[in-house]
Amino acid sequence: MIDIQQIREHTANSSIIEFAEFVIAGSDGKEFADYRKLDLMKISGLISHTFTFDYRNGIEDGLLLHHTGTFLDKFFGKNLTGKYVEDFYEVSEDAERLLELYRNGYNNKKTAFACREVDFNFEFKKFRHAESIVFQCSSSGETLNYGLGIALYFESNQNQTGSCRNGDSCSGGYRLLG
Repeated sequence: MIDIQQIREHTANSSIIEFAEFVIAGSDGKEFADYRKLDLMKISGLISHTFTFDYRNGIEDGLLLHHTGTFLDKFFGKNLTGKYVEDFYEVSEDAERLLELYRNGYNNKKTAFACREVDFNFEFKKFRHAESIVFQCSSSGETLNYGLGIALYFESNQNQTGSCRNGDSCSGGYRLLG
């Protein structure tokens, strides 16, 4: 399992750090946490920003969402649970880079981290900065069955909880960690 210092090298975002500490602690020292054994209520303040990919049938058909938090459902204007990301995510160079990062995280069994500039304009808010991280999960310790992630959006790159580190430019902060 990746260690928290590797995460801290790429972000100072307190919510990403809290989420990462939760997943790492839930791995019980194994390479992957078992998603089914994680108690998301321990991070109740972050749940609305979390999502879970369902890998049980692979990803050949796309990245299937097993769970999405209420903020993400509001952000995209619909309940995303049970949908493939590719079916609703707006086509753009950024979206392709992000989805490729998530696919590579699955294929390489690595944590996927993205810190990027975005241009999302919604009725309720305009977002200019996004950070996300996805941890691969396995019940068996070998075969991945879920990917647990969090996505955070900010009005500007100058948010109060921190931003990209280690020279990541927000438009180029797509990394596999671990």
